[in-house]
Amino acid sequence: MPAKKASPVERIQESFTKLKEASSFLNTVSDELGYSIANLHAALKKLNLGITSWVRVRGAQDENSGYYWHHDLGYAKFSGKWGLAIRTVSGEYGPPEEEVDQWPFNEAPRSLRIEAVEKIPDLLERLVSDVNDTSAKIIEKSAEVDVYTDAIKTMNESIVAEAQNEVEAPK
Repeated sequence: MPAKKASPVERIQESFTKLKEASSFLNTVSDELGYSIANLHAALKKLNLGITSWVRVRGAQDENSGYYWHHDLGYAKFSGKWGLAIRTVSGEYGPPEEEVDQWPFNEAPRSLRIEAVEKIPDLLERLVSDVNDTSAKIIEKSAEVDVYTDAIKTMNESIVAEAQNEVEAPK
């Protein structure tokens, strides 16, 4: 005799019970990933970088239509705070402007967080490169400001000397 087929209500009840258990486990492991990311974030925060860097997680473009999309992992300022972030970008070449959605890492959709984890080493390498490039630019700009400052000092010394000459000169 064949087994009795479960009714739709019985199937829903069984599936919901299983879904409840699975979702509890999903939330637990998701929280564990969140703690790991929070620890990485804390280590990066101590470096006081102040540099925005992004690496591509995945993406595509259609040469015919000009449509593109990509998901990125980054270190950026979001809502006034620096940290790991995930963004999605999509658009078409030329107007209209692209659409960008950005989240702190632990607030991004789970699927994006899962994909982004493997790009953490790439992001750290990009940060090293960007920090070094920024340091070089700051050195260059500091030298430029020093030239400007020297020019102003020279002008000030000239003005002071002229003023002293006018005061000392007999009238």
